[in-house]
Amino acid sequence: MSVDYRHSKVIQSIKGVDEHIKGNYSSQQLIQVLDDLIIRTITPIIETTNYVDQVISNLITWYSENSRRKISIIPKDKLLLLFMMYLATDDPRLKLRVLKRCRLERSIFFTIIDNWLSIVKGYPALTEELTKKKSKLIFNQIKQIESKVAYTGKNDLYSAIPTVSFWYKQSLDFKNQILQKYMRLVVKNSQAYYAYSSNLIELDDLTQNLIMAVSKAIDKYDVSKGVLTSYIKNWLMNAKGASTGQEYGVAYNIPQVQRKAYFTKDSPVSNIGVSLEDDEALNVEDTSMEEGIERRDTINRVRILAKAVDKTGTARMLMGIQEVLTCEQIARLKSVAVK
Repeated sequence: MSVDYRHSKVIQSIKGVDEHIKGNYSSQQLIQVLDDLIIRTITPIIETTNYVDQVISNLITWYSENSRRKISIIPKDKLLLLFMMYLATDDPRLKLRVLKRCRLERSIFFTIIDNWLSIVKGYPALTEELTKKKSKLIFNQIKQIESKVAYTGKNDLYSAIPTVSFWYKQSLDFKNQILQKYMRLVVKNSQAYYAYSSNLIELDDLTQNLIMAVSKAIDKYDVSKGVLTSYIKNWLMNAKGASTGQEYGVAYNIPQVQRKAYFTKDSPVSNIGVSLEDDEALNVEDTSMEEGIERRDTINRVRILAKAVDKTGTARMLMGIQEVLTCEQIARLKSVAVK
């Protein structure tokens, strides 16, 4: 069966991409450079503001209540303890050291940096305008921006903004260069899906979905997971396809056996759509009770860790973390209540 790919604008544009990284570099070398660029980007943010502290405070609550979502290769309990260590110190150098140990997904760093830059976008112009003419309105606007990013006043925020912008662009550019190295693999897999689905899937949409899968794989990749190429291939194999057999093109997870069939030449599969009556779709267990118990246990552990790190209780009060009482303290309270 012949397949015509000429009408795919995405495929044609990908084929015209020239790889910037020509050498045969290892996964560790590529990821190390990307991580170094990200740290260079976020360093001025930590040195001038407590914005990352605000994000981590929110992450502690969110991560404690979402048992399934992983944001790091580090076990949840250890990661929460590292978060507490980060919040417990005011030394930017120590904060950076702890943040590196967290090994967070790169998408979290990109989101923090992007949001921070969005908040301070008008700060340089306002600061320059205030030097030309004194205005209470401009002064208040500057103070609002400083408040949103929790400006500490220790370093110059005005100088930090272009530094962050420069290194952020370098980080994104290098990530795109890594992405470029896997565009041929994306094209190969998207054309395979397209052919074995009897051309019932939009090739451009499918290709864009696979590009997003590679981008997410780069964000989540850790050297301990093996070779980057193998990790990306696994992400592509487990990518979701749009169901052509279902109304509105609802996406379903393709069963493992069927997914592998798309990558073999002898595949009899002609439709990527998966029925909800598939054995794997029916094999769903209700784990809500277990998840609830696990969530409560995690929250309790967070409270205990928070108390160990923040003995005065100031940070816990600001973050809304409840107090954990020992058996002795509970007995004491009961005795007072009886009296």
